[in-house]
Amino acid sequence: MNKISSIRKQTGLTQSELAEKISQTQQNISNWESGKYEPDLKSLIDLSKVLNVTIEELLGIPIDKTIILSQEEYDGLIRTRDLINSIEKKQKIKNNAEINDNHGKKELK
Repeated sequence: MNKISSIRKQTGLTQSELAEKISQTQQNISNWESGKYEPDLKSLIDLSKVLNVTIEELLGIPIDKTIILSQEEYDGLIRTRDLINSIEKKQKIKNNAEINDNHGKKELK
């Protein structure tokens, strides 16, 4: 069974609004959602673009989201993560130092 109805509802579109966006009729959307008919390939592509999902998601086909990395790619990701953490830590220290510097100053009038 397809997931067009649930995905459409998540986006906040009515059947009529979705139909207009993909140049179809509201009746076609209703028929697809009820399973009476299946959308053709062009319509599936249009639906996936408008609803911002894959065709597999529209059709309710499970997607394997496992990413396989080489050791080199994994090590690169770890280095990048560590670099970002280091930069964030230095920025936090700098911000705290600025706060402390400004805290001791008083405005002269």
